Order: sequence, then C-alpha cells, then structure tokens
Amino acid sequence: MGNGNPSRSRHQLSADAPPDRAVSGDPPIRRNGGPTFDPTKPDAENARSIVEKIHFAFVATATAEGAPWNSPVFFAISPAGTWYWASARASVHSQNIERSSEAFLVVCDSTAPEGGGKAVYARANVRVVDARDELAAAIELLYRRAGRSMDEVERFWGTAPRRIYAASPLELWISDVETRDGVRIDVRRELPVCCLSADDRPNTRR
Repeated sequence: MGNGNPSRSRHQLSADAPPDRAVSGDPPIRRNGGPTFDPTKPDAENARSIVEKIHFAFVATATAEGAPWNSPVFFAISPAGTWYWASARASVHSQNIERSSEAFLVVCDSTAPEGGGKAVYARANVRVVDARDELAAAIELLYRRAGRSMDEVERFWGTAPRRIYAASPLELWISDVETRDGVRIDVRRELPVCCLSADDRPNTRR
C-alpha cells in the first residue's frame, strides 16, 4: 500500500485500477456518474450501493515468490460486515490465502461509462471457515444471493475440495476523482470498516 496516505495512493496491481483513472498529462476526464454512484450521497452509502449491486469481487493475493495474483469470486457480505465466497482449495488464490491470510479486495462497476466508474477497496484478513454454524450461515447467504437453494454443509466441510472463505476488512476505501492542476486524477476516500455492516446502516439502527 505504500507509506503515504492510502486514500491518495494507487494499488500495486494494475488489475485493480478503476475505470476513471487519469494521470498527469492525460486530458481531463468528464465524470458522467455511474449507475451505482450518486454524488449527493455520502461515501459510505455509495459504497453500500456498489457492493449490493455488484456480485463479483476481485481478490488480489501474492504467491510464495511474491508474484501478484488476481481472481474474481462471487461474494456476499454478512450483516456483521464479513465478506464470504466459495473457492477450490487447490486454486492459486486459495493457496496464497492459506499461506499468508492477507488479501486485497476490489468491487467495481464495469458497466459504468468512462469517467463514471466507482470501486470499493478493502484490505482484509482472510481465513477458511471451519466453524459449522458460521459455515451454514455463509452458505445460506451466498446461495440466497445467487437465487439458488442452499447446498449441504458437507460439500464445503473438512477435506472437501471447495471451502468457504471469510474476509474481515482491516481498511476500506471508495474511489473518487479530484482535479489537480486542471487534471482529473483518481483518489481513495477512506471509510470506516463497519460501514458495510447492517448495524451501521441508517435504516437498521435502533
């Protein structure tokens, strides 16, 4: 992530770049406003809109040799704000996670027009879900989002070839653009990690 302000830094992997990226020397980008972005809403509300609409996240990890690896996964976020997905344990990103437990997640709206793309970024600790109650809840959450009937827990349990992974965000950002010296460039706005949990949503607070 670098040593500077994360909200103004670029992630190391080019695959994580949002579509509204601009650099010094590029012509100014006209911001049209993507279908999941409303400039009149707070950043946290826009972030929730993005992760609710977009069903795939990119999971960036590193191999044992330090090479970058990026994989799309179908995901769901629990009311507590934990991100879940199912992956084969033999896949490269799963092996990377089981070795280091660190990942960088990106959810972006690829349907937005040029200059209107928005993305949510999360630096997270990731683990294999072993607790049976949590596993059942995560499977139900994922299958409900996919519009399918819940599968048996045993298919993701113990030595099963596919397991459920849980990511707990440590830091969270939403992308934005700023004008500097007459040029539009990308920036990151830091968000509280709890803002994607149901308890932090205005209409669910007691």
